[in-house]
Amino acid sequence: MRKIINGKTYDTETAKEVAILIRSCERDYFEETLFLKRTGEFFLYGEPGPLHIWLGDQAYAMAPYGRGITPLTVEEASKWAEEGMMPKAREALFGKVEE
Repeated sequence: MRKIINGKTYDTETAKEVAILIRSCERDYFEETLFLKRTGEFFLYGEPGPLHIWLGDQAYAMAPYGRGITPLTVEEASKWAEEGMMPKAREALFGKVEE
């Protein structure tokens, strides 16, 4: 999926896939994939199951079934990674967390 948001291009075909998190909610699920652009910017790509609409933090026109892209700051991506990534993989990307 390719999307231009605030004058910047976010493309799941050219960015590096960092991690995938599948979340379930009642009888449905949705999948979030964290991507890293060559420019060092992060974004989430969300794709729901058949009963769920994934919106992220911004409400903008979505493709069929509610797929969408949400740009993230480094801090937001790091926070997402606390839940969505294994600790060693998260630390390799964002650095060691203070104890």
